[in-house]
Amino acid sequence: MDLSNGNQSNYINECSVIGCLIKDPDTLADVEQILTIADFESDVCREAYRMALKMRDDGKPIDFVLIRAEMNRELGEECAQFLTGCVDMAPTTVNVKLYCLEVKRDANDRRAARISRELDKAVYSGADAEEIVSLAQSKIDEIKASETGDVVDSKSMVAAWNEYSKKVRNNPEFAYSKTGYPYLDRKLGGGMFKGGMYIVGARPGMGKTTLGVNIAENIATAQKSVMFVSMEMSRIQIMAKRMSCNAGIPYTRLMNGSIDASTAQEMAIVLEVLASRPFYLADKSRMTVVDIGRAARKIKDLSAIVVDYLGLIQVPEDQQQKQRYEQMTNISADIKALAKVLNIPVMVLCQLNRESTKTADKRPSLTDLRDSGAIEQDADAVILLHRPEYYSEDKKKNDYVPPETEDIELIIAKNRHFETGMVKMQWRGTTGEILEVSVRHDDV
Repeated sequence: MDLSNGNQSNYINECSVIGCLIKDPDTLADVEQILTIADFESDVCREAYRMALKMRDDGKPIDFVLIRAEMNRELGEECAQFLTGCVDMAPTTVNVKLYCLEVKRDANDRRAARISRELDKAVYSGADAEEIVSLAQSKIDEIKASETGDVVDSKSMVAAWNEYSKKVRNNPEFAYSKTGYPYLDRKLGGGMFKGGMYIVGARPGMGKTTLGVNIAENIATAQKSVMFVSMEMSRIQIMAKRMSCNAGIPYTRLMNGSIDASTAQEMAIVLEVLASRPFYLADKSRMTVVDIGRAARKIKDLSAIVVDYLGLIQVPEDQQQKQRYEQMTNISADIKALAKVLNIPVMVLCQLNRESTKTADKRPSLTDLRDSGAIEQDADAVILLHRPEYYSEDKKKNDYVPPETEDIELIIAKNRHFETGMVKMQWRGTTGEILEVSVRHDDV
């Protein structure tokens, strides 16, 4: 039996997956979510994976010695010996999902190449257009059918749940990423759940970017990697916001350089602290969801993504002729899919229409999202921002002096994982600080 069957790099990836299964049988739950038996090109790797699944289904432990003995009986000593090499090829089981994705990518490349050959054969054999289209569709359906996770039985669901339950009992934060605001986290059910899409909706000027930067900073302060995607503000402006809320220096003074020597010394200390935090910025002015995903995959152990903002996400070329509502619906679905694939929360800032200010108290509601595609349906939670002082009649007076701090309400209008309600915080406009207050009022 040929051990490698073909491409050497494919074989190394496949052996790495098998090595992870041997080192830590608990990784089977992750592998099974991505790979089928047919995804393995190497005969011997395919058989090893089949045996691991069979042993699990038969209630037997997935053990190096047992699998080796089984392969020795069925395939011969040469194939059994390859298991030792597999273990050596997998230096750590932490990257098992990455190895699986490489194997899946190779498998789909082979399927695509095979489809191309079969379509070429059909064209040169004189098949008409309808027959070629029908063949292409059937082959695409075959690829879709090869994907795992579409349909699972109860046994697989129970196994996945047991694995998840064990991990979350040992570490509750396995399930979510905290925003750094304890009361907001509590209202969300512990934090932003992994794989979830969180919408922060606000009218212009309400502070959605400021809240996004504060939450990203809180995550980075806890030494958890976070990526902030800014398609509106430059890296200098985002850095000024970070310094402003961490040093308490007005944002405008930082941007126009009106600082004295003592303030500059204070800034140097703050900059040293900020440089040590895993806060990553993607600030290209034009990014698709695919671009965001590509940037995110470059960051090790990423905990969350904050996107500023939904309306600026670039529409792919093949969708630019569609209506805006349909475009936003597709972007929303793509963001939700990205959160699930990366298994991290994605917070997306969303601008509400100014027309929504026609209500008596000016507070936004879920109906203000109606022109933004299907984001309300896709979102795990929708948080709407409201600053009552922003609409104060006193602001129209010539002698009006803005308060140093004012209330900002985080209205949790939808929450798939826990309860709705309102979290009242304090807004410090000059420095961009948003702070939780000791006394809170909930409107559940």
